[in-house]
Amino acid sequence: MKNSLSLALILYLLFQAAVCAADTAKPAEHVPAGEKVVAVIPFDSPPTYYYDQRTGRAAGFAVEVMNQIAVRAGFKVEYIYGRGWADVFEKLKNKEADVAPGAGISGERGEFLVFSSPIDAFPVSFFIRSHGTEIDLTGGRHNVGAIKGSVAYEQLKNHRNLQLSTYDSFQTGLFDLLAGKIDSFACPAHTASTGP
Repeated sequence: MKNSLSLALILYLLFQAAVCAADTAKPAEHVPAGEKVVAVIPFDSPPTYYYDQRTGRAAGFAVEVMNQIAVRAGFKVEYIYGRGWADVFEKLKNKEADVAPGAGISGERGEFLVFSSPIDAFPVSFFIRSHGTEIDLTGGRHNVGAIKGSVAYEQLKNHRNLQLSTYDSFQTGLFDLLAGKIDSFACPAHTASTGP
């Protein structure tokens, strides 16, 4: 890959302990003991969050952090699932959920969310086929895949030399990459290399 792509490929996301819809955001200490908070997570974004088919429950790093926050603050968490980030944020906007644990910070999300202190940071990488086309962002048009509503999507959607294809799941995006339907796929490295 060219140097220009290498610089563009590393996007750092700060993950938040809890992200609340702005007009309903309230600190944990104001949630009455025993009250229920509804958390929405993507269905398949391991190891950060996913539906664990063995237990029938939400699982992952952000889920564990959210559960510890709930224990310490004395409230209960009920998890619901979104098909992808766009669906997660729709559920927050429609008040079907109160928080999205582990959601990354972005300017666009800041228009309707309130962010807590970061709990994690990780790079977003562009994956290409081992015998794939070299990507040079200074010329030509390249078809890049990203999860709809993700921070990678928000950062890439206005790049003139990219044709952005959106996906609801990592699996579909990575399969299209392997099939040659897209030139690269932008997603967190740990998610692409992990499965539930």
